[in-house]
Amino acid sequence: FEGVSDFKPRSGILTGNGARYAYKIKMMGINTAIETEIYNFVPNAGWDGKATKGLPHQTHWIFTAQGDQTKVTYVLEYELPFLLVTSWMDSLIMKPQWQKILNKSFENLYNHFDNG
Repeated sequence: FEGVSDFKPRSGILTGNGARYAYKIKMMGINTAIETEIYNFVPNAGWDGKATKGLPHQTHWIFTAQGDQTKVTYVLEYELPFLLVTSWMDSLIMKPQWQKILNKSFENLYNHFDNG
């Protein structure tokens, strides 16, 4: 995942419901520490993640079989804790940055499996 580093498990559970991971994400040159817990885990179908530390967010990963391929759907919901960040600033600055990160991340994923 583009911009993610220092990925470390934070619970005795490494896969599935209750697994927690701490990591850093770099966005616009700033490293931010985050911890996420996994829930609604269904093998080969997807999972949800919710922030337990750091920037408030939820993620939804959905894997759908399409013949011999898999469609990956990723949904990110987040809250900006900065009092001065308005919805237009989010639209003009934050969302385009997230989109760049996601585009590069999915390009990396595609290249990993296409060349693997």
